[in-house]
Amino acid sequence: MATAPVLAIVLLASLALAPAAWAHPFIDATDPASLSSAPVGTESVTVWYSEGVELDFSSLEVLDSAGERVDNGDTAYHEGDSSLRVTTPPLEEGVYTVSSKVLSRVDGHLVGSAFIFAVGDATIDAAAAESVAPAAQVFLAEAIARLPGMAGQVVVLGAAAGLLLVWGTRREMGIAEGAAGILHRSRFMVLVGAGSIAVLASNIFILAAHASSLNASILDAAGTAFGGTIMIRMAITAALIVAWFAAERRRALSPGWAAAFAAFGLGLAATTTMIGHGAATELPAAAALDYAHNIVAGVWIGGVAYLLVALLPAVQLAGKKADDIVRALVPTFSAVFVACVALAAITGPLLLWLLEDELALIAGSTYGAVLAAKIGIAISMVLLGAYNWRSASRAPGGRPLASRLRASLRIEACLGLALLAAVALLTNTTLPGGEALAEAPPGARAGLDAKLFSSGAAFEVSVWPLAAGPNDVRVSVSGPDGEPLADLEEVRVKAASPQRGIPPIGAAIGPEGGAYSGELTLGFWGPWEIEVEAVRSESANESVTAGVLLKPDLSDLEFEITEYDLPEGASPLHIVHDGDSTVWLSDPASPRVWSFDVRAGEFAEHALGGSGSVVLSLDQEGRVWFTDIGSSSIGFLDPAAGTSESYRLPPSLWGTGGDPIPVWIEAARSGDVWVSVPNKDSVVRYDPGVVILEGGAYVYADGGDPVRGYDPGRGRFEAHAAPAPGTAPFAVAEDAYGTIWFTGQAGSLARLDPATGDISEIPADPPLDIPETITFGPEGGLWISEHAEGGGIARLDPASGEFERIASPLAGALANSVSFDAHQNAWFALHTVDALAVYNPASGRTQTVGIPTEGSWVQFTAADDNGDIWFAEQRPAKLGVVRISEPALVPYERPGGGPEAGYGAIAAPLMAGVLVGAGLLFAGAMGRRREALAGLAR
Repeated sequence: MATAPVLAIVLLASLALAPAAWAHPFIDATDPASLSSAPVGTESVTVWYSEGVELDFSSLEVLDSAGERVDNGDTAYHEGDSSLRVTTPPLEEGVYTVSSKVLSRVDGHLVGSAFIFAVGDATIDAAAAESVAPAAQVFLAEAIARLPGMAGQVVVLGAAAGLLLVWGTRREMGIAEGAAGILHRSRFMVLVGAGSIAVLASNIFILAAHASSLNASILDAAGTAFGGTIMIRMAITAALIVAWFAAERRRALSPGWAAAFAAFGLGLAATTTMIGHGAATELPAAAALDYAHNIVAGVWIGGVAYLLVALLPAVQLAGKKADDIVRALVPTFSAVFVACVALAAITGPLLLWLLEDELALIAGSTYGAVLAAKIGIAISMVLLGAYNWRSASRAPGGRPLASRLRASLRIEACLGLALLAAVALLTNTTLPGGEALAEAPPGARAGLDAKLFSSGAAFEVSVWPLAAGPNDVRVSVSGPDGEPLADLEEVRVKAASPQRGIPPIGAAIGPEGGAYSGELTLGFWGPWEIEVEAVRSESANESVTAGVLLKPDLSDLEFEITEYDLPEGASPLHIVHDGDSTVWLSDPASPRVWSFDVRAGEFAEHALGGSGSVVLSLDQEGRVWFTDIGSSSIGFLDPAAGTSESYRLPPSLWGTGGDPIPVWIEAARSGDVWVSVPNKDSVVRYDPGVVILEGGAYVYADGGDPVRGYDPGRGRFEAHAAPAPGTAPFAVAEDAYGTIWFTGQAGSLARLDPATGDISEIPADPPLDIPETITFGPEGGLWISEHAEGGGIARLDPASGEFERIASPLAGALANSVSFDAHQNAWFALHTVDALAVYNPASGRTQTVGIPTEGSWVQFTAADDNGDIWFAEQRPAKLGVVRISEPALVPYERPGGGPEAGYGAIAAPLMAGVLVGAGLLFAGAMGRRREALAGLAR
């Protein structure tokens, strides 16, 4: 029972009764790091866990891409019992999966999980990474097995505590002797006996479930660390049963027997703590707080059972003063329950502060759902307690108070059992911190875990979370023999960003546990260089440098779209950006191109010859090249001179068969211009034969006097046939080495060597589905849009020849035109729907960004120097831009670490209020108890 004003206290306690921690041994860190690239020849895998594991029933297995096991089968402890290591033969280039199966030394849960890493230049498929991400686990069989034991120990402890509480007033209550005394004693012994048998049965069930999960015998299960705790619990249970038989034979109660049963209940509660969340942290304070919670639950819920089963029936049998006695019992037990709830309200926030201070992690988790149900049960018990208090305060009359109270207590006892079931489920469910790790997208805030080598040392460098703001840094240095450097004096860590002109910034680090750790603050998102130096006293210093990209997750970014209306009659299609202040738009409906001055926000029309412009390309001189399908021509606009030139593709390159149709154009760094001609299955090189000089004058590339304009006769066209008829080349792009790549709308991708004219096709399995645009990414790799329903974008790793496919996030959308923002996210148009898509290669996540205008019909995008994404809206004749805002620079805490202003800080003032309120309620209850006892004496 509890009083209505105690509601806030009990709500806090209901949280505290289920302490938070990792709950099960989840992967905390790995070497090689998950989703990272390890060097060829790697010979071991090491995994660190959130708690200690049992080696005899734990293993690491390393599987290659074919699913074949390649490790040496020698899983062993690495650094204590919370990390494992397995060796392998020197690993070749490829993608490897590590399967982890570990047995917790604390709670006996056998937890399986996995992670992926690459070796050499191999690429990890994002879908494969998602497939091995562990999910939140609920150990239902173990929860069911533990519930009878929890209920039994609660009944034993609560009944013994209740008997000690009323022992001195038995005579006033009329239950010291006679029929009421016999009934009281008999019912008390039934409670203790039933509780003992429930604990014994639970112990057996727990061992059986443990053996089943291990696929081992009961003896083997009992030999584990968890099994050893259950055997201790079994010994306490046996002693409790022996004591119960001895007391039953004497047919008498005494405070000594009640104290003995209470001691056994406390011992059982201690074993529950030994296999609970607090013990898993290896923090003595957490275990002590967990133990306090177990005692509180025993006195509260077990006290309700004692009142219902033993005390109230005896009081009713005592005679006509039953209602007066009940009026004394209610404040007596309320005072105790208030004290217990106040204790829970103090220890609960402290325990959460030690183990899990991230309330945000609870929301949406499996654990949070069970916790919500538990809080609902606790509220119901509080409301019943308020009803009991009010009933005891009413004037005599109507139905006997004892009868009303017993009816209420039956419901409260059932709720108490349901509350214990929720606690049993909570203790066997992945808690929010562990579930957050399990469900985090691959690569999201993965941090840096790298092993770097100098000429005379090996550096193990960890930076967490590798984000803008404060980061935790840890460095271990060893010599070529793998042993620590004997003359190592200190380790220095610095970070610089040459791209932004940021000089090296030092980190405050110092020795800790055989390594060096501290904090490094990185002031903004983007590329950084982290330098680590080992200062030696007897040899030259050793240093290494790691280039890293601080990349926020898509969910952390904010997108703002602005649209600009083009003049009436415009029909924008293709878009290019000069990187600074001008956006260029083609117009296939009229012989012109459009420019947009970003600073002034104004459009300008530039007239051309011919019939229209389709695809644009900027050359190194600032000229805008274009294709003109209607006139079978290519040409350029010189914005500086205000002039334009056009050149018709000579049909003689292909003999008869109709006019060529030039589609795509690429102005190469060499000065050549490359053009796709799908209807001729060709890619054409155009050599203008001239280069531009300062002042607007032109000169032939092979010498000669300057001329005032281009001489079309000196330009040279050269056709290169595609590898097979029907290829229909479409997009053309030049890579960093001057090689020309082109797509074929029949499903192919090929590259052309300008020096030799040789063409080689790049096979894709399955074939590309209407490949259109080609873009080279900021970290290498070639990105292709597949302009078909069910398509998306594809990334080719030129070194390995492997393709990664990223599906379009919206059904019916036709992907087109890949561009990259400042965080190296890939943006692409979703033609036929009013949206763009953005893909984060690090996490494998794709997100859509809606375009405000309906019927936008966007096909092409372009990025400016700021990393904002521009796009052309063909049908409504608009130009749009997505401006991307970075997240604020706030510290990010590793799950389970807890920010400084977390639950503990919020609960601190509540704890103070609870103490004051509990004190007042306790004093009021004791006052009413004295008044009621005085009335009984009269």
